[in-house]
Amino acid sequence: MSGSVAAKKNKIRSCTLPSGEVVLMDKACPNRSTTQAYQKPTKKKVPSAGQRRWHQKATQANAKQSKAIRPRTSPKAAPSVQHQTALSLPLNRLLASIKAPTGWFVQSFKIPRGDVITAGPKRLIRPNALKTGVTLARFTNTFEHFKKDAFSVAIDQFHEIRFDDKNELIESEFIAHDRFKVFNVHYKKSRLRQKTVRYLVQYYVDEKNNDLYVMEFKAPSQHWQRLTQVRQRLFQSINI
Repeated sequence: MSGSVAAKKNKIRSCTLPSGEVVLMDKACPNRSTTQAYQKPTKKKVPSAGQRRWHQKATQANAKQSKAIRPRTSPKAAPSVQHQTALSLPLNRLLASIKAPTGWFVQSFKIPRGDVITAGPKRLIRPNALKTGVTLARFTNTFEHFKKDAFSVAIDQFHEIRFDDKNELIESEFIAHDRFKVFNVHYKKSRLRQKTVRYLVQYYVDEKNNDLYVMEFKAPSQHWQRLTQVRQRLFQSINI
């Protein structure tokens, strides 16, 4: 077959049969049928950005209505706080002011978002291993580390104690202070098959510089009364 014949395209015809059925053929239409020229179907127009079909218009209208009904809320911007490191209480000053009984170990540890000092009759590997004694946690610049002011962080910690089912609150009070907002909570915790432990947690809030100092004394309930003088001395001697 020559190249010219191979390249020749077959002609498409539209044939209307005696039965009324319309068929397309690439050869002559059958006898007793009507032959018509084949026309390619026209492409459907895609609506432009300004033209929408009825269902698209309805969707667009609903979207506009939803946007109109939805209240506008703007994210709260974090307050601008100028924290002054010089106004924070130095860790070595706090360490030096802890008047622990003879034979007690005074140690300092780095904890997430702060520092902690411990004082107890046993040397510790980690601060949360303390069974009897005092801890003093220091959280400076709470806006940077907690994204909250110091008083809010103190309230969050207080609520963790208050809403723990294992804790029994005894009392809570505010204490007058020249520089800090001070409040505390007395409570005890009962543990399964273990001795009940009593706690006194006192919060010192520096609202101007957003620093928080949390002092906690803990001891088994049966030793609490015996350690009254030790507890009072520790809280009175701390240089806050």
